[in-house]
Amino acid sequence: MEEINELITFCVNNDISIEDYVRELIKILVTEYNLQKYLQYLGFQNDSKLSILDILSISAYDMTNDGIIVFKNDFEKVAVNKAKEINMRNRLFKQFKFYLITQAILHEIEHVKQKKMVKGHVDINNLEYKLVYLTLRHLYEEYPRYLDKETITKYQDKIESIQFAYYNSNPTERLAEIRSNKTMIDLVTEEQIKKFFEKELNEKIIRGYTSKINSPTVYFFRNMSKGDIFSTCGIYKGYISYLSYLKNLDFYDNNDDIMLEKSIKLYGLNERLFYGLPISGEEYKSLQKK
Repeated sequence: MEEINELITFCVNNDISIEDYVRELIKILVTEYNLQKYLQYLGFQNDSKLSILDILSISAYDMTNDGIIVFKNDFEKVAVNKAKEINMRNRLFKQFKFYLITQAILHEIEHVKQKKMVKGHVDINNLEYKLVYLTLRHLYEEYPRYLDKETITKYQDKIESIQFAYYNSNPTERLAEIRSNKTMIDLVTEEQIKKFFEKELNEKIIRGYTSKINSPTVYFFRNMSKGDIFSTCGIYKGYISYLSYLKNLDFYDNNDDIMLEKSIKLYGLNERLFYGLPISGEEYKSLQKK
């Protein structure tokens, strides 16, 4: 990752644009993780579709067409807003913007790696593989089996709205956020910027947990049922419930108390937080105090 720091320093000192930086960063990461087959294009747009909802999005992964899109206007707004939140010193702002876009791209690269993992059936007995596969299965198996491309396109906005409603509990998003922010903490040397990413990491670790939801991952699979999506498209049978797969996971039980006991026995707190698995009320209260 030292190569990325050197690239950022060069870009800051030579007034290289964010767009040109992202192009070079993508080259480094695609080579590092051997993702040439799974990333076919890099695009730049002014605003994301979420901007109409006053939601700013820096970037997105187009999993269907294997591309990463950067939303330039949204990025500039997010950079300014985040800098204000932490009273970023003016002399650091330019550098901060490069690190901020780096985290966003690392997040999207995690999604590319997830697709590679699922399509390549890598480490299929690993819990991460199982959670990612279960989350993405509808894209690779259920959609092509039950929906033609025209139907998918027709209902794309509705499908995306259902998925977005459960974004904060989506395990693939959780994994991408935690891992990319951890990388940034290792990457950044400037104290104020490092503290920013440490704060971001702490927020993402607890995201989705509430006093009533002790496992955002289980909440996601129980609520983001494929039935919602397929009934939207007028299809009510033929698919297999997420829950039939969820029951095969080692920590899962229909009884939440038993599931918590199993999860604690099988996984330490840090692992459970990483995967979004059940935590106890005492553990949740302790995390709230940090």
